Amino acid sequence: MVTVIHLQICNQLIRDLGTFGPLRCREILALDKLHKQADVLRSILRLVKRRGSEKVVDTEIRAMLHHEDAFHFWASCCGERLVLLMPLYRFRDKLKQMLDRVLERKELIPEVMKCVFRRSFIDNATKNVTVYQLVAALALDPLDINDPEDGHEEQRSLTSVIQSIIDEVVTCATLRTLHWEEIPRALLKYRHSPPPEECLKQLAAVLLEDDDRCRNAALNYLDSMRNGHRKSLVVTYAQALEDPRPQVRAGACAAMAALKADECIEQLVYLSHCDVSPKVREIAKRTLFSFGDEGRVAYEECSRTANGFQGLRVNTAASRMQ
Repeated sequence: MVTVIHLQICNQLIRDLGTFGPLRCREILALDKLHKQADVLRSILRLVKRRGSEKVVDTEIRAMLHHEDAFHFWASCCGERLVLLMPLYRFRDKLKQMLDRVLERKELIPEVMKCVFRRSFIDNATKNVTVYQLVAALALDPLDINDPEDGHEEQRSLTSVIQSIIDEVVTCATLRTLHWEEIPRALLKYRHSPPPEECLKQLAAVLLEDDDRCRNAALNYLDSMRNGHRKSLVVTYAQALEDPRPQVRAGACAAMAALKADECIEQLVYLSHCDVSPKVREIAKRTLFSFGDEGRVAYEECSRTANGFQGLRVNTAASRMQ
């Protein structure tokens, strides 16, 4: 059953492969995640070859969970003996109990759990969860799943992961309120390094608002992060250009203008002509024109050769992403 769950994860990731057009970020990320799932399957195979006795499983789990808090959390979910697989309801109940103790805003608990599940490749439709999925949530990079025999990759403690997710959810909730004076305060904790991906997407959505004060607060933050963090911001927003939500794609285009990300002209030209959303096409066009002659010429050249091209649209790619 452990193997089946991770083969199902692989099947989900394969759906993101083969996306046509210049927007290939999701495909690259899916390939990286597939490599990590291959590591998991190799680990399971090693256990099978060693006949997976209770002692062997115990040793394997202790090797995978580097921090005591993560090990004790998993052990508390398991009950009498350590196992690789447990019913999802046990994991969910223990996680909810943990969040109930540390999160003041109880109404945000479902959103925090949703983020943990996303990092762990956990689908609510499944009835079980594996220890490898917990390991995925603990990785320094949520794409990383540690191979317990290589000993090179690092893990965060469960406490620090949960706290960072809580910070992310609270920040996104604050940005959604569109209180312009609260935006700088919400981002204060991220003054030395960029916030998580979902926070950046929500921040980009603020750039689309009519309130000048809200827009300026978002612009000021992006401008403050350009020195030293521009590259990572551009990468995040380039990935967001493939998000299935039109509002996120539009916000990413606006963020590209704020960052002067003219290295993404090809992707923006594609969206300006092919996105199914008129709003996204218009904002992608505005962003291109904000780059000066280079962006304007790229847009116009594509317009002259766009007959038949626009019929493709980005909806086929978006359907692959869903």
